[in-house]
Amino acid sequence: MIDALKKRVNHSPMHRLLSPLLLTLLLSFNNIANAEIAILLHGLLGSSNSWERSGAADALQQSGWERAGYIRGGGPNGVLLAQPLRTNRGNRIFYLVDFPTLIPLEQQSDLLEKMITRISNNHPDEPIYLVGHSAGGIVARMVVVHNRIPAIKGLFTIASPHLGSPYADLAYDLATLPYPLRLLPKIVANKKYKALRRSRTMIKGLSLAKPGTLLHWLNLQPHPDIHYYSIIRRQPPSKVKDALVPYWSQDMNNIPAIRRRGTTLSTHASHTISYEDGILLGQLLNQLVVLP
Repeated sequence: MIDALKKRVNHSPMHRLLSPLLLTLLLSFNNIANAEIAILLHGLLGSSNSWERSGAADALQQSGWERAGYIRGGGPNGVLLAQPLRTNRGNRIFYLVDFPTLIPLEQQSDLLEKMITRISNNHPDEPIYLVGHSAGGIVARMVVVHNRIPAIKGLFTIASPHLGSPYADLAYDLATLPYPLRLLPKIVANKKYKALRRSRTMIKGLSLAKPGTLLHWLNLQPHPDIHYYSIIRRQPPSKVKDALVPYWSQDMNNIPAIRRRGTTLSTHASHTISYEDGILLGQLLNQLVVLP
């Protein structure tokens, strides 16, 4: 009796009507599971507008990645939303982040971890790829090394000083000049020199990696088994090059804890974010994700 009833239902007009609807719902849930998220981090003295002004965000969107919102530090919980985070899933989306860059790198990474956690909670069980420019790549890597957000599946850095920068050493020496020597730069560029002195702890964190420095410690820490991509500026004799960070410092394969696990790509550009960076990021990210 029951088997006969099942047979009647399976071949009823209502069943034939509902079957396509059920199939559509199943496909929708499958898309939800395949959502991918990229989080774009600016560098020293930058902002989310660095990605917009350069055209990199537009280039990434042209590659199939949708803008999902802005997030920045502040408020009682450490995170403020410049616009509501997206609740719909099943798309390739990216967030732009704003965070203070003159505070010590350890504090920046703690704040960034709160931001990423906020985004991850909004998109549970969905993979996250961090993209950091310059010092933002160092801050992102510190979060990766903490290994407290399992959703992070990849790290992309652009012109980041993983082995430090000689200019950071020079800037730190300038910021810590004793009195009365520091009067001269204060007279020549008062506001900039004040900012330099306020950020001297952060700048020290970007100094050349050697025993006793933050980067030396960071580069020896275990790094989780995720995707590592280094976008480095073209090495000499290219006419266009990075004037702030040596090309060898930008390559994560030169980090003892990552060596031979990363992918390195070289580009013709200066230190700043470029439209071409957005195009390259779109290509690399699309290789990692499962496209619909």
